[in-house]
Amino acid sequence: MLEVRKNGRARPRQPALPGLDLLSALFVLPGCDGDQVLNSGRSLYRLSVLPDTTGPADGPGASSSCRYLVIDEDDDRYEAELTFTRHQGLVVPLVIVLEGLFTARIELRDEDDGLR
Repeated sequence: MLEVRKNGRARPRQPALPGLDLLSALFVLPGCDGDQVLNSGRSLYRLSVLPDTTGPADGPGASSSCRYLVIDEDDDRYEAELTFTRHQGLVVPLVIVLEGLFTARIELRDEDDGLR
């Protein structure tokens, strides 16, 4: 059972949702996999890959760009673009851009190692 506290108050317990959580998916499935269902712990999100998605990052400094249409439980829709890069032998998220009701950008920065 999932138990969540928000602002000091316990929310109703509920069964754990199926599939990966959003954060884990960035590192466990760092390629541009097709359609998938992810969760935030309490909410499900359906991701449908958009046509201009490229293949996986290959080689030092190579990147891939994944674009998804994201639909939440309330049928709100927005687009997510994820750019991955290979860094120190691992594929990691470099830039995440969300566009819809709000726009957000998260970018990995490491000036010593040459990342953005």
